[in-house]
Amino acid sequence: RKTKAHLNREALVGTLRSDDPDRLTKVFGERAGLFEGFMEKAAERKRNGINPDDHRASRRRKADRNEKEECERENAPEEHDMAIDKDEEKETSDMEAHNEYEQEEPDQE
Repeated sequence: RKTKAHLNREALVGTLRSDDPDRLTKVFGERAGLFEGFMEKAAERKRNGINPDDHRASRRRKADRNEKEECERENAPEEHDMAIDKDEEKETSDMEAHNEYEQEEPDQE
């Protein structure tokens, strides 16, 4: 017994395998223009040894990427924190200058 979705998928595959020049438009509609770029990227991944059917490897690569990004975020100072540090340094510098000014003896009077 074949479900409606299975029959629909078979029809789409049949259309793609046909010699019809408009087969991509019939299957992908307005996104048919993206298909060529997708296939080029798929061929590039295959040349780089990436198997599209190895879902575990895909998850591992994604986890490794996420771990690397998280590590970079933890080790690199945030721009926001750097701006706060600069403001604090300026405040400290201003306060020190003010304290030095107040500690000076008034020679002129």
